[in-house]
Amino acid sequence: MSIKYWQHLSIIGVLIVISHHAFGQESLDQRDHSFALAAGVAIENNLANKTSSSGSTLSAEFTPIEDVLEIEVGTTLLNSSGEQELAEEVLFKSPYRLSSTSELDIGIGTQFSRKLQGADSASSFGMAFALEFMFWPSKEIGWSFNPEYGYGLGNSKGEQTIGASIEILFGW
Repeated sequence: MSIKYWQHLSIIGVLIVISHHAFGQESLDQRDHSFALAAGVAIENNLANKTSSSGSTLSAEFTPIEDVLEIEVGTTLLNSSGEQELAEEVLFKSPYRLSSTSELDIGIGTQFSRKLQGADSASSFGMAFALEFMFWPSKEIGWSFNPEYGYGLGNSKGEQTIGASIEILFGW
């Protein structure tokens, strides 16, 4: 197995340990965040050409309308067979509280990507549909699992991708 695979498993393990650590009980109001930063690992599969890629992701999320709207802006750097791709997205999400320490966000938004290395250095534009399962064992630190579906528009029309990321969250 490659080193990258072990790095991803290590991060997943750390997230699981963090989620089971007892930080004390806080009320629902104390756990709400108006701003959060996230960093983690991501994988993506292109359904058309059956290629897979993995890499890192970084995002910021803020809440302009409490319990109604969250906006996430993120970037992901993916690597696959000697090619690198940089993707940015803006998601508009609706939050649903599952418990005092967990939340499900359902989102839709735009994505833009550009191949940085490889034979094809084209840019593409598309739509993203995402779920985000957030777990907050403490007020300031949590983790999330984010499955996502992408559909290409413009010059990448019809291209479909599925992917997921696991991230450590820092909330304020």
